[in-house]
Amino acid sequence: MSRARLRAERDSLEAYEEGEVASLAQSALEILDAFSTPEWVPGFSSLHTDALGYLWVGEYRVLPEQRFPMRYRVFDPDGRFMGEVLLPEPLKISEIGEDYIVGSTQDALDAWVIRRLRLVR
Repeated sequence: MSRARLRAERDSLEAYEEGEVASLAQSALEILDAFSTPEWVPGFSSLHTDALGYLWVGEYRVLPEQRFPMRYRVFDPDGRFMGEVLLPEPLKISEIGEDYIVGSTQDALDAWVIRRLRLVR
C-alpha cells in the first residue's frame, strides 16, 4: 500500500468530520496521527494458487480492524485480472478447488476449526 493510499484513507476520515460521526472520526484521526507513516508497506499479504491454476493475491491491510472481510484479487493463468473474492471470516487457506475453499479458523474458545466454503465462479 502506497503513501498515497494511506493519505487517501486519512482524507476520507477527515470528510466525515462534518457529519454525525464527527467524534468517532476525530478519534480515528488522532490514532492515525500517533503513528508514523511507514516508508513502504507490502503490496500483498498472501499468495495462493487454485486447482485451475489461478493466482489468488491476498490484500494487505494496515490496520488490524481492517482485516475482514479478507479480500483476494484473482488472476487467470495468463495473468488477466478476473475479479475479487471476499471471505467473510478469518481463514487460513489450505486449498482452493474448482468450487470450494478449505481452511482453518479459530472459534470463540480459540479451538481450531476446519471450514469448507462454497466457491461460485
